[in-house]
Amino acid sequence: PGMLKLSSFFPKISSPSPPARRPRRRRCCTPLQEATGAAVVAHRQELPAVEQGVSQLTADYLYGLRYRPVKVDLVLEGRQGQLAAGELVLNWVHTPGHTAGSICLYVDLDGCRVLFGQDIHGPFNRSWGSDLAQWRQSMERLLALQADVLCEGHYGVISPAAEVERFIRRHLNLHR
Repeated sequence: PGMLKLSSFFPKISSPSPPARRPRRRRCCTPLQEATGAAVVAHRQELPAVEQGVSQLTADYLYGLRYRPVKVDLVLEGRQGQLAAGELVLNWVHTPGHTAGSICLYVDLDGCRVLFGQDIHGPFNRSWGSDLAQWRQSMERLLALQADVLCEGHYGVISPAAEVERFIRRHLNLHR
């Protein structure tokens, strides 16, 4: 198993299998890691939030909680790449805007493109690294993927493809 950090905004972690390139194993840092033996995967631009727990970047103060930093086992770099999840190939796309190191994942299954995105809708705050211009570019990149299904962290599952496009465009229009 593995944990993938989609954005540094207070812990939002999903559980795909570890990447094809096996990360170094480290002493477990969280109960989830202890229970699953999971590796932590994040974009390089999320490291100050994830590994150092910089409160301004995690926004833990908004929840009245304290984020517990974890060591990232596999650091993603660049604009896109692939991770192995068992027999699946997870494609990742760097989607800065909500936070500097936000990423989205997508997988193609039996002719259906499923997009996983956290905080596609926002919110935005410069204190945790939000950048609306970058976010707008990121949303255009996601639209170009022509996803059939969107699994959005706060809005749930959105389909078919026309609804996915409508959802993203609605938020682009809200944040002009």
